[in-house]
Amino acid sequence: MLWNYLTTACRAIKKDKQHFFINLIGFSTGLAAAILMALFAQHELSYDTHQPDSQSVYLAHTDYSAVGLKTISISNFNLTEKIKSNSQIKDIFKLANTQHIGQGLSNLIEVGGVNYRLHDFYMASNNILDFVNLITLTGDITETLSQPNLLALSEREALRIFGRIQVIGQTVNYEQSQYTIGAIFADLPENTHFKFDSLIKMTDQIKHQGNGCLLYTSDAADDSLRVD
Repeated sequence: MLWNYLTTACRAIKKDKQHFFINLIGFSTGLAAAILMALFAQHELSYDTHQPDSQSVYLAHTDYSAVGLKTISISNFNLTEKIKSNSQIKDIFKLANTQHIGQGLSNLIEVGGVNYRLHDFYMASNNILDFVNLITLTGDITETLSQPNLLALSEREALRIFGRIQVIGQTVNYEQSQYTIGAIFADLPENTHFKFDSLIKMTDQIKHQGNGCLLYTSDAADDSLRVD
């Protein structure tokens, strides 16, 4: 029976080759498009699923939909205490781009007489490991983000500046002061919304400058949580 089907199909192809090849190209194009869409959807759904307790972590941001804006904006530091007072919230992780906090810190450093600009330079609270699956290669990331003037670098940033990752305790100059390298962490994967290569402690004075922070909350039972 199968042989008869194959024989009939071959005869049909020989009879109308142009129609066969048109159908073959259309089928191949559709199948390739479906596979690409499935791979794209799989990649999008994989974002931050590798983070600790990813199913119960939410990005708290200011909602501007009432005025027609749908962008995810930075949050106000003053909202932190209001959010903490909600019984659904277990903990809050704060992350701020140093160039987006009003009086941004200089990302220009000097090492051995050569100037570098730190890439993706952020301030972060020291509970980062509760929210980000950050692999520490050398040093202590929690201690680094607990003390002033300590700097944590990604592996690629350390290699770019120093040519190696064994640089704990070395100093870099900036303006009139210095940073001491306290930790080196593995490069972040592509499928994450966290985009930082350089980290320092979240300073107290920044907390009083208003906007400029991304707030991540854990154990929020309802993703429609609002703070007015």
